[in-house]
Amino acid sequence: DGLEPGVAVSGPLSYGPIPLAAPPFLALDPRVRPDIERAIGGTVTPAAYSYTAPGPEKEIDGAMVRLIEPHHERALARVVALEGPRLPFPQGGLVDVLDDGREVRSHERYHHLQNGNEVIRVVFDGLMFYQLMALAAGLRIAHFHSFPGTKVFAPQLVHAGGISYWHRLRPSEIAAGINELPWAAHVDALLLEEFNRRADVPASYRTRGTRLTANLRRSMVDMAGLRDELRAKLDSSGVDVTDPRWAVVLG
Repeated sequence: DGLEPGVAVSGPLSYGPIPLAAPPFLALDPRVRPDIERAIGGTVTPAAYSYTAPGPEKEIDGAMVRLIEPHHERALARVVALEGPRLPFPQGGLVDVLDDGREVRSHERYHHLQNGNEVIRVVFDGLMFYQLMALAAGLRIAHFHSFPGTKVFAPQLVHAGGISYWHRLRPSEIAAGINELPWAAHVDALLLEEFNRRADVPASYRTRGTRLTANLRRSMVDMAGLRDELRAKLDSSGVDVTDPRWAVVLG
């Protein structure tokens, strides 16, 4: 319903300061992609993009990126301000890769620069670059619901966020209470535990499950505790935990 004429992408979560739709639960209108490409003078796809290919630093969880081409740069100049060569101002969905190999939110850039780090490249996370190209083409980004932030627990929608990279937290920090175990870890571990019961599970999933279980053990957390904490969190947020669709993670 949010994909009315002139709207390229619609979603319930928001990034800023440019009001892009944050994943997940995005609706994309495939009919407007040819219009976007005609307007920017070349192809674009809903994928992660960067100005340069990955170097020796660890790319985001092994993610692939597409390279920004000259027609993209010309289109970007219509909608994005730069604070340096190939360095857009901080934006939700834009990731900074630091000279020590860390990938951090661009909103944290000032903090890391003050600590002596440099930004060696930026990555437009998946679906962000496509939306910017849509804006450059004169299309709109809409929101069919409005939630504060991108990590949401609500009766209509639950998005824990960060499921692909939470395991980078040091177990010792979690155990010491320096970093709270994110809700993404609860969902990740419980979904994976259920999925790995299948007989035809690919070996990579079993390997991830073994590593994840070991990380949790070092953090003094077990599956039963995760399940109880998640159930309590959902229930306190107004989510109907008796809905059978939650059984895959709540048992």
